[in-house]
Amino acid sequence: MVSEALKLGTDKFLFRYASSDRDLAGFAAMQADLTGQAKDKVPELQEAGGFYTRRSLEQCSSEKVAAYKASLFNGKNILILAGGLGIDDIAFARSYNSVISLDPDLFLNRIFRYNADCLKIKNIERLDCSAETYLNARNAEFDMVYADPDRRDGGKRQILLKDHSPDLVALLPGLFAISPLVLIKCSPMYDHEMARQEISGLKHIYSISKQGEMKEMLLLASREHSPEAGFSVTCTDITNEGLNTCTFSGPVAGAAVPASAIGPFFFEAGASVVKMRKAFEYAAILGLNVLEQAPGYFSSEQRPAQFIGRSFRVIAVMPYRASACKTYLTENGIRKANVKARGMKFNSAELHRKLDLNDGGEDYIFVLPFKGSGQFIHCRY
Repeated sequence: MVSEALKLGTDKFLFRYASSDRDLAGFAAMQADLTGQAKDKVPELQEAGGFYTRRSLEQCSSEKVAAYKASLFNGKNILILAGGLGIDDIAFARSYNSVISLDPDLFLNRIFRYNADCLKIKNIERLDCSAETYLNARNAEFDMVYADPDRRDGGKRQILLKDHSPDLVALLPGLFAISPLVLIKCSPMYDHEMARQEISGLKHIYSISKQGEMKEMLLLASREHSPEAGFSVTCTDITNEGLNTCTFSGPVAGAAVPASAIGPFFFEAGASVVKMRKAFEYAAILGLNVLEQAPGYFSSEQRPAQFIGRSFRVIAVMPYRASACKTYLTENGIRKANVKARGMKFNSAELHRKLDLNDGGEDYIFVLPFKGSGQFIHCRY
């Protein structure tokens, strides 16, 4: 029926089945509507003929992010709380011998079991229960517990972990009783400084972006870890070419040096670094010069082999005056560009209008403060 819904379009398809198989037709139409999103986010599952619900597909990890997470850990067994669509379950099933996954949503669990069969995954047991119910009834031990709590309450998005379902802050002592490690997936909007207050035994934070867009924050807590020891941070950007990653495990030797000029290379720190407020430390590690009034922007004489974010070759730099900049663009035949304004009295959309540019193309225009005045920076990859 899904292929028929794709062929006819969901409106015509639902009209055809309005008087019969209404529920099944509605489910098939939903699958058709979600096909494009699924191809982008969970292509392996989509190719295998798996199913999803709108909310579960929205909330699940992408297959690439899940695979990266699973590559960080391995062992005999893992317990997964709030398994949902099960993209993380499937990824961890490839690095752990046995996976026990919990979710109280019976309909979603039926979908997950069907999907696991489609992918020929045999080492996952999905149980129809909540985390609280399972922990009250079982005393098994696990190498690690992974939790992806529901961040919505009555449609309203919750940010603090104590407001999620299940409440990981309240459950943590019980989780440490059955496992030495607990890994918690957080919203990209979660402020990692809150983790100091909410999570005991915080050992490591993973900040993960994909193609420059912030996707997840992972908190790794250990029952043996002393709060006095602090925590380390790994920032990773997943690209089509591979991984760009950097771990911050202590004070960085030396400080980032302010840029004396812009060019010949210009850099914009990626979301996973900016989210953790590590831009200046990252610049110091790579030997890049920072543009002090525009955090997250760097300059250098050379391009590093690996960089979390975007790196550009500088074509031209000039003081920002709209008329002079428009003349420069016209003389160089630039009618469209990717434009960003930072730290100015106008935003990127207003800058587009001021420069009379269409969006897109191979040219990148940044306007930002440097040494007390606005600078126009024309770049290309």
